Amino acid sequence: MFCGAFVTFGLFGHLLIMYASPLSVRIQGLFFGAPEHDVAALTAFFSILITTVNFVTSVEVRFYPQYRNYFSLFNDNGNIGDIETTETSMIRILRDELTYLGYKQVFTTIIFIIIGTLLLPRTSLGFNSLMLGMFRVLCAGYAFYAIGNSIMLILLYFADNRGAFWVTASFAVLTNLASVLILFTDSRFYGFGFLIGSAVFCVFAYIRLDWYIKK
Repeated sequence: MFCGAFVTFGLFGHLLIMYASPLSVRIQGLFFGAPEHDVAALTAFFSILITTVNFVTSVEVRFYPQYRNYFSLFNDNGNIGDIETTETSMIRILRDELTYLGYKQVFTTIIFIIIGTLLLPRTSLGFNSLMLGMFRVLCAGYAFYAIGNSIMLILLYFADNRGAFWVTASFAVLTNLASVLILFTDSRFYGFGFLIGSAVFCVFAYIRLDWYIKK
């Protein structure tokens, strides 16, 4: 429950914080927006769809059978040799799939930034130089988030709830704290709060998973 809340707070909190920035527009009553930031964030968010799909169609499809076999042997009194062999295979496939997932996301992010920089100013979305800058920064931030979130889901596979709790908590706190602090800087730096929090989330999740599987 807490992991889900932290991820949601970290993923969407920076959008709400921008409603207190100079980019904020009050539509009516409590209906606020920050159109320049919101549109840049929406278009950047599409860059992580490949990782969302890839986690289900590739990582889980290849990893889950190994995971199931390992714990089936472990729980049903399999012999030590079979358990260790299956464990080695499971961890190897997990590392391979997470590596491929990371490569795909980095490649997609680069393509999004290049194509977006060329095409978005020609659309009717009103992209200017400030929005393009935020778009590039947020593309990088969402890439770190997508990879970190995938690793965190693997922690939940292994029932490392404590580890998942702390890495998602760091994501929520750092993303929003950094976003608040960046409000006091130039608008060119908007989006870096989410990038910083997402990068830390990704690194912490990787460190925790690496520590956990070595046990």
